[in-house]
Amino acid sequence: MEKIAVIALGNALRKDDAVGIVLRKKLGKRIEIIDGGTGALKLIDVLSRYDRIILLDAIDFGGAPGDLKIFDLEDVDGEKLFSTHSFDIKKLVELSKILYDKPREVVIVGIQPKDMSYGLDLSQEIRNKLDKISEKMIKILEGMI
Repeated sequence: MEKIAVIALGNALRKDDAVGIVLRKKLGKRIEIIDGGTGALKLIDVLSRYDRIILLDAIDFGGAPGDLKIFDLEDVDGEKLFSTHSFDIKKLVELSKILYDKPREVVIVGIQPKDMSYGLDLSQEIRNKLDKISEKMIKILEGMI
């Protein structure tokens, strides 16, 4: 049986970068989501246990705040999309595949942030759209799982 994990990434100290973690708490009642935080090497253990990974993260792809976009791992250009994290997710996945032959597939669901400066609260624009973002996420995840 294929093992699937949804991993929420984000930095709670960088305003909208925490949207994945906030959604994890909101969606966690319906879907099990792992808190990947800002990740780094500790994610290799998680990556190695699953066949398919869905990453949830704030990504500046030029959309309107709260927009969602699906990326394949091949779409990720190094650290450009993950600039607030201290790691390159593509390299971590490659290392996990070399060491454990897993995951076989990684899909990234990006949420367009408004403000990624230092601070503890989500921007007003993202807070106002959390319910709508949650609904979209549930539909996306149900279609993938």
